This record gives sequence, C-alpha cells and structure tokens, in this order.
Amino acid sequence: VRFNNKDSQEDTEEQEASPAKKEKAKKQIDETSQDFKKDYSKNNFEVLLGYQNLPLKLNLSGYGAGKSEDISSSNVAFGISYLRKMNKHLWLGGDLMIGMLSKNKFDPNASTHIETSGQVYDIDLKANYYLNPQSTTRFYLQAGTGFASVNVNKNLNTYDGSKWIQEDTKTVDSSNISAIAGLGVERSIADLNLGLEFKARYNTYSGDLKESSNLSYLIAAKINWFF
Repeated sequence: VRFNNKDSQEDTEEQEASPAKKEKAKKQIDETSQDFKKDYSKNNFEVLLGYQNLPLKLNLSGYGAGKSEDISSSNVAFGISYLRKMNKHLWLGGDLMIGMLSKNKFDPNASTHIETSGQVYDIDLKANYYLNPQSTTRFYLQAGTGFASVNVNKNLNTYDGSKWIQEDTKTVDSSNISAIAGLGVERSIADLNLGLEFKARYNTYSGDLKESSNLSYLIAAKINWFF
C-alpha cells in the first residue's frame, strides 16, 4: 500500500509540474524562433535626410573680396547606406551623402557682385557596432573613413553703369580622404526601423578652400530595412 501511495504521489507531482514545464519549453521555442528571425537578416538598407554643419571659407580676393569669406555653415544633405552583418554586434558597409550648399552673395563695392553655390559629396566606408542588438530600441557606435569632395561655383558680375555683366565663372574643387565617428539609435516599428544618427567628420581642404574648418557635423533622420 505504501508503494502504491508513493507512486500516486509522484504521478500527482509530475502532473502538477507538467504545465509549468510545457510553458517553459514553449517560451524557449519562441525565443529561439525570434533569435533565428533576427539572425536571418544579413542586410541593412537605409535612406537618410539631415542637416549638415559645414563651415567653409572661400578665397575671393581675386574678385575684390576677402581671402576667407564664409560661404556655408549649414545645408541640407540626403543619402543612402548599405550595411552587411558580420555578427550580431558588428555591421560593415558604406554610404553616399549629397549636400547642397546654400547660395551666398557678396558685394565688395557698388559695381561688383559675387554669387557662390555648390555641392558636397561624401562616400564613406563605415562600421556600426550595436551595443544591444536584440532590443527593439538599439544604440550603436560608428567609425570609418571616406572620400569627401566639395564643388563650389563662383560667379563674378560687374555693373557698367547701365546693366550687370557676367565677367567670370569658375568652379573650385577640393577632394580629400576624411575620417568619421558617430553614434545613433534606431527603433523597430513593424517591418520598418526609424532612427537618428549623428556623425562628425575630420577633413582637410586645399586651394581656395584651404582656410575652411577641418571639422563638420551631420545629424540625420533615417528609415532602414533589414532583409
């Protein structure tokens, strides 16, 4: 009788523990499935739109203005980016950003009018290191190197007493290797990921732009897809 009571007690304990074990097993399966989905995505494509702080100084002494005139401090930039997953923390890839320099006007004297405008092209190779890759809201650090190119158009107009005449048009180019460092955050919302990225760039300039600041900054909103 004692033997039967013991068997009955063990069967009862096993039945009571069974729902808890099943729930634990189900949770482990769900977690494994979620990890598999995250690991399955190996590619990341991004579209970025942001504000770029780019202090440029242009030598306009040949047109009667100063040797280091401020021609840009802020501009709108947009671009695309692609990253490939190396492991759950590290992604490697590159991006292309294009910025439009704002128009500037200078009047050294009553008969001289100068206008400037231009574009900025940044091509970067970069690494994103995710601090918490399994979270819905993820933070990452960024570092890399790139190629930065600035093209500035300058137009000289003179007044002959009755009308303005375009005297000269030139394009000033400066292209150099640059270094970048930044950080960002992104959050998953359904199939999309929304984020914000801050990037600092160290770059040197040459020619008529050599007096420009070596540091520039970009803050951009982004939408990205993992696939």
